[in-house]
Amino acid sequence: MRAADALQGLWREADAPAAGHGAVQRRLQDLDATLLGQGNGAVRSSIPPVYRSLVSKFILSNLACDFGVAHKAFAECEASYHLMGNTDNTAQRGVNAVEEIFLSMGWYFRRQLESDIGVDAHVEPAVDGEATGQLIGLQIKSGKSYFDRKRGNNYVYHGSARHLAYWERLSIPLLLILHNPETGDTLWTKVERHAATIAPNGSWTIEISHYADLTTTSAQNILENLPKSDPENTRRQRMALDLDLIRRVVDGDEDAYLTIDEWVNKTLSIRGAAVSFGDPDAAPEFEVPFYAAGMSIAEFMDLAFPWANVDYAQPIENTSGEVDEHVFQITVNDLGKAFLLLEDFYRDGPEPREELEPPPEEREPWYPYDGD
Repeated sequence: MRAADALQGLWREADAPAAGHGAVQRRLQDLDATLLGQGNGAVRSSIPPVYRSLVSKFILSNLACDFGVAHKAFAECEASYHLMGNTDNTAQRGVNAVEEIFLSMGWYFRRQLESDIGVDAHVEPAVDGEATGQLIGLQIKSGKSYFDRKRGNNYVYHGSARHLAYWERLSIPLLLILHNPETGDTLWTKVERHAATIAPNGSWTIEISHYADLTTTSAQNILENLPKSDPENTRRQRMALDLDLIRRVVDGDEDAYLTIDEWVNKTLSIRGAAVSFGDPDAAPEFEVPFYAAGMSIAEFMDLAFPWANVDYAQPIENTSGEVDEHVFQITVNDLGKAFLLLEDFYRDGPEPREELEPPPEEREPWYPYDGD
């Protein structure tokens, strides 16, 4: 049975859309069972996630559309179904396994049905069932061999210069996902140039932590890692996160104080900072969660508060021989002021210019004709 033909009969029998979701859904479930019955062995085991996701997508769509729209949707379903019977079953099983995980997260999964240079599918995060509009590209590599190459405890993926150049040009984040069909292990990492080791010939490797399991509980971790994490973007994000604090320090009528606790006997010696106003001992209005190891106070300030000028407001106080409390009075430096000017420009646009007056036209002196 062809999926598109079956849909046509179903559509007529259910008198969709007049029959409503319930009647159509029951017939779709019958169609689902019929098509699944055509599979066997490993192929059959890999069909349900893909097929059911497309069926669900159709059921949840607007049934008031005409038959042509619905027919096209199921033609895509049929194409996915037949793809599973080809010789590249290992690759398809990987895509199917990854799809199952993202669907279990409640995210939307869209596979690329046509050959693509380096993106096998897209996912769209959802919050409380609502799509966010943010797309993430996926490159999915399936096979035991991808788990044979290791560096320490990490797995190593080898890629071509062509793929890395293409992925860097993408306007959306891209995740590289490895799937082992024999064990069911699925790992992920975000692809960025700064995380790759690039050889002189342009080929490259990237490490994937053996702890980076892709599971139904990975959603929050993925979302937190989506912004680019190279040093340039990290600095941009740091300034953007501190925008409200910088404005408060500039516009407030009270002195601002920064308190940093340094755990002198711990590897993670710096464990966050707090900003209060009016009195160093006042309850903090801003808290900055931060963990830093092997870093001096000055290095921490350059990293976490590059926009601030600081001077000690009081002597260092040690608590129980464990924690040095550093209290600074802070003001906004030239970098912070320039950042506020840019933010004001982004928010309000440029200040209107005065109309420019053109210079007076210069002419050669004119003398009366004297008759000579």
